[in-house]
Amino acid sequence: MRRLWFVWLIFTGFFSLIACGEAASTTNPTAQPTTELALQPTPTLAPGLPTQPPPTPQASFAEVEAGTAVPATIPTVTPLPTVTPLPSPTPSPAPQMRLTLAETQLHNGDFAAAIANLTAAQQIQESYTASQQMYLLYQLGVALQGDGRFPEAIAAYEELQTQFPDSVPTDVYLRLGQLHTAVGDSASAIAAYQFYLGQNPEMAAYIEPLLAEIYAANGETASVIAAYEAAVAAPAQRLKEVANRQRLAQLYSENGRFAEAIGQYDAIRDLARTEFTKGQMNYLAGMAYLAMADTEAAYGRFQLGLTQYPRAYETYLGLVQLVEAGVIVDEYQRGVVNFNAQSYEPAIAAFERAIAIRPDDYPADAHLYIAWSYEALGDGAAALAALAKYAALEPAAGLFEEANLRARLGDAAAALALYQNYLAQFPAGADAPTAAWRGANVAEDLGDVATAVSLYTQLGTNYPAFADAAEGLFLAGWLANGAGDVDTAVATWHQLVQNYPQAEYGGAGAVWLLRTLPGYTPAPTAPPIQTPPPSPP
Repeated sequence: MRRLWFVWLIFTGFFSLIACGEAASTTNPTAQPTTELALQPTPTLAPGLPTQPPPTPQASFAEVEAGTAVPATIPTVTPLPTVTPLPSPTPSPAPQMRLTLAETQLHNGDFAAAIANLTAAQQIQESYTASQQMYLLYQLGVALQGDGRFPEAIAAYEELQTQFPDSVPTDVYLRLGQLHTAVGDSASAIAAYQFYLGQNPEMAAYIEPLLAEIYAANGETASVIAAYEAAVAAPAQRLKEVANRQRLAQLYSENGRFAEAIGQYDAIRDLARTEFTKGQMNYLAGMAYLAMADTEAAYGRFQLGLTQYPRAYETYLGLVQLVEAGVIVDEYQRGVVNFNAQSYEPAIAAFERAIAIRPDDYPADAHLYIAWSYEALGDGAAALAALAKYAALEPAAGLFEEANLRARLGDAAAALALYQNYLAQFPAGADAPTAAWRGANVAEDLGDVATAVSLYTQLGTNYPAFADAAEGLFLAGWLANGAGDVDTAVATWHQLVQNYPQAEYGGAGAVWLLRTLPGYTPAPTAPPIQTPPPSPP
């Protein structure tokens, strides 16, 4: 405010000075002012320069305030003519940039945009080198094929062949085979595929099945079989080889060539890595033997499935063949196959027959399978009774399985007690780590935090090789911390970080230590009891 007041004083003082000076000059022109101002000499203008007009007299402040001042004349300014701006030309991509942009669009699956870009590029082909023109046509064919415009794609590839007959990429012929197949020109498709194979014979495992499809559509069975025979003779990725051999075996079987089909089934069985595929091929080979009326070989394959591939569903189908034919089978293996096929009642009956046939020499887990079968049928009491018989033969495994069954039946308290009992009786048992882990889970679900912390800590301490050992220590600290037992949490996380520094949960333990330690004060410990020294005799 003081600064504004000071400026206002200067401003008003300046205009007062102007007003006084003008008033003195207008009221008495002949009077001499009290104080005479020294005037600067007017410079003489150089000859030839235009004479400036005299300045317009400036009104006094008083005249302005009174409203009697005559406004100064403002000279009229002639406006300059308006210039219409030229339209900015739309920049067009450089020739090489068009190809690069089209390549990006193809990669992104934007085929329509790529076609538009490449079609525009064709209008300035003279701007490209020969290799760029070839690449342009190739990209255009790919874009048209991706956009489903098959005849136009064929035309683009054929133009590429015409203009650059010695530089056509070999995959153009693969694409032409696909395109001609799509438009129904099987002869041209076969020619294109065969030309591609001539250039790339190592691709027979992948191209011959495409030719076989065309032959099959034309009803040329012999050519189909020949194509697949060529396919299986060529190198291929394992799953592709399996698929080719399966199709060839099917063709052989459909055409009565069962011995050759069995050869393919056995080859697939040897290539397979899962019990399920191996069992399936074993069963199909057995069925081929049946078709050849070689029942001995067929039943031998079905019997092999019972012992080697009991989990495969096709093994169960082989078992049905054996039972219907009246062939004697091992009752225990019959029960296992029935159980895996979810045929639970026949499984129970088979296991009971196995026990009755060899009461002193039967597999103990027949009782376990019976228990699981009763559980699947919804009879928990019968399942527990079967487990009791199993536990009489296998105490540790039986105790562990009973705990699992109790947990599945919803009796969490009994399950927890059984898990703890197992750990107390069999701390070095094969199922001890799992018992600790599952027992801790059950205790946590029951809200028994102290027991859960104890079991998780026991897991991480006593069974460090168990997959969930590090997580167990972390959860022990987490639960203890949530329950307010910070001392236990800090101690457990310290153990976790020290024993599992590279594990994911080891890092999590370090993070929680960093969060907890700044405000952590250890609980005071009671001083040790001082035992007085013995009195001298």
